[in-house]
Amino acid sequence: MMGRTMDRENADTESAGTRSKSNRRGRPGLVAVWSAVLALAAVVALVLVPTGTGVTYSSTSDGSETVVEERTRLLDEEGLGVLGVLAIPVLFAVSGAALGIALRSRVPLAVAAGLLWTFSLLALFSIGIFFVPAAVAMTMAASLRQERSTA
Repeated sequence: MMGRTMDRENADTESAGTRSKSNRRGRPGLVAVWSAVLALAAVVALVLVPTGTGVTYSSTSDGSETVVEERTRLLDEEGLGVLGVLAIPVLFAVSGAALGIALRSRVPLAVAAGLLWTFSLLALFSIGIFFVPAAVAMTMAASLRQERSTA
């Protein structure tokens, strides 16, 4: 009787261990789409949210000084050319998600994750940190296996 109980416990433990290893199934396409949404949200935040402060000092002839502090956005500082740079990680995420879904393959997701990480690390001290969540999500998408349909 005790031997059967031990066998059941071992079987339950083994099946739980097997389950935890194969539990990496999911919807990589959905996670990849979230990565693209996060990349786009980062671009919107970088364009709309003030990222710097400008201070202007002026003095008049009577000796009084005026200090004007204004917040600046990335577009104010860098001009419209920065939109091309901001489009790069969005392009990586959107194309990786689209190809991953269309081909039902993790390879485009892994390539897109690598490109997003490369961009994030190269631009880490400026805008790259904003794209780390998209890179994490794309890495998660690349690590998931496609759910099997039960039809």
